[in-house]
Amino acid sequence: MNDDNLPVQKGQKFNILPNTVRKIFKTSEVWQIKDRLAKMVNATEMDYWRRAAGKSKRERVTNERIRGIMEVSHILMDYIKTIQLKWYGHVQRMHE
Repeated sequence: MNDDNLPVQKGQKFNILPNTVRKIFKTSEVWQIKDRLAKMVNATEMDYWRRAAGKSKRERVTNERIRGIMEVSHILMDYIKTIQLKWYGHVQRMHE
């Protein structure tokens, strides 16, 4: 049996983002996140979730609805900001 053509299940799609992209953003603690970069990260993340849900932009499904379909509780920029705040707290304690 050829396993190459089997569809990826929703649970597997949900695990791809945390396991790969968040490892890439692990060094984001020292980045300067400008508005343009934040918009690009949000757009890329929503493109991933939209494709994982099997919806196209032409269907005009809102981002909130896509997050509901895919059961996404946090966006990637929230994760990055949390990492940055932890790093900032570490640096502040380092000088004490």
